[in-house]
Amino acid sequence: DWDREDQIPVPKRKLTTGIEPPAYRNDVFKGERRIEWDDWSRIVELDPTLSSAEKKAFHDIFAAEGGMKKAPGGSAVAGILQKTLDTTKSLENTPEILAKYGKNPKTTDLELQDIKEVYKGFFNDAFKGPAQKLNEKNKARAFKGYQILGLIGDDRLSSSIADILFREGTAKGSELIISAIRLTDTDADTGRGNVFGSKTLSALQKIAKNPDQTRNFLEFSANARRGDEKARNDYFRFRDKE
Repeated sequence: DWDREDQIPVPKRKLTTGIEPPAYRNDVFKGERRIEWDDWSRIVELDPTLSSAEKKAFHDIFAAEGGMKKAPGGSAVAGILQKTLDTTKSLENTPEILAKYGKNPKTTDLELQDIKEVYKGFFNDAFKGPAQKLNEKNKARAFKGYQILGLIGDDRLSSSIADILFREGTAKGSELIISAIRLTDTDADTGRGNVFGSKTLSALQKIAKNPDQTRNFLEFSANARRGDEKARNDYFRFRDKE
């Protein structure tokens, strides 16, 4: 585009989604890196397969993990370790990544669009059990594991659960989540052991319907998280809805 008065070229600006990084991560996505956040936000917001819960969770994880900038001496990108990529990659979870980079993709290969695909694949695996149960009962719609986040019923609750599983890993994260459920609702049936299953999902759906229980779950789960990430933990505590 041209400014007609001065005949100075004005670069076209990409439309922004209006989604801001969490306040505690504003310092990460400032200056030139604000473009990275806006590009990521656009990729997530324009995906019609993502519910508002999944979009919030993906935004929150990306922000908490510091985006695309790799830590000195490390290879993790947007929180994705090479081990995470290796265990998540499959024709079902990451078809586009395998098509682009072959059967042994590296985290250093990944671009923003690929990050979203890995996040989806990670939660496909994390919520495989509940998704399979839903698909057995409902033949009209095929649920992907990541879409379980959209069924919990409260986006803040869903985002907290997603971040716990991603940060702590599915085994430890599930144990932490189930412990917080039991503290919140002593009558809750979360199923056998500490595996995130259909009964765990049902217990969370019940909590999501009760504002006091939602507040308590968010507090209990934040208190149980690792102690060296206070700002991240505090972000997932209960706050008045934005």
